[in-house]
Amino acid sequence: MTIIATSAAPIRPQAAVDALDDVVADAFSLFDEVQGLAKLGVRLALTVLPGRIAADVTLQPESAGLLARLAGELENTSITYTPAEVGIVGSMGQGNIAVRITVGRAHLTAGDLEDLVAAVDLDPTIAAYGQADDEYMERVA
Repeated sequence: MTIIATSAAPIRPQAAVDALDDVVADAFSLFDEVQGLAKLGVRLALTVLPGRIAADVTLQPESAGLLARLAGELENTSITYTPAEVGIVGSMGQGNIAVRITVGRAHLTAGDLEDLVAAVDLDPTIAAYGQADDEYMERVA
């Protein structure tokens, strides 16, 4: 006879329904915050999975100047330069939240790029094409 031990508790349908109701209620308050960011030209998409959170932030032209300030809040930061956009990948929450910030390169001024380099202590002569996105996907996976 084989005995298989499991840590999974039996599924209680009402507990699952209650938990889902709580998450949906919390999502509505989060929705209001995301709408406030959208008014500032900051688009945010969150993916919440067991054990990890990923935040994709897209800066619209009117908020492109926020890149350095937002990137300065991240840890373990790397950068991607492509002809179309600049991307920053890093983490927050002691590494528990993977964050990717992207902005159209045409929307950044020389001053914005200087501020970015100062905020994340990057060497402006090094461009990591695609490397930051690969790191982001590894953090999310």
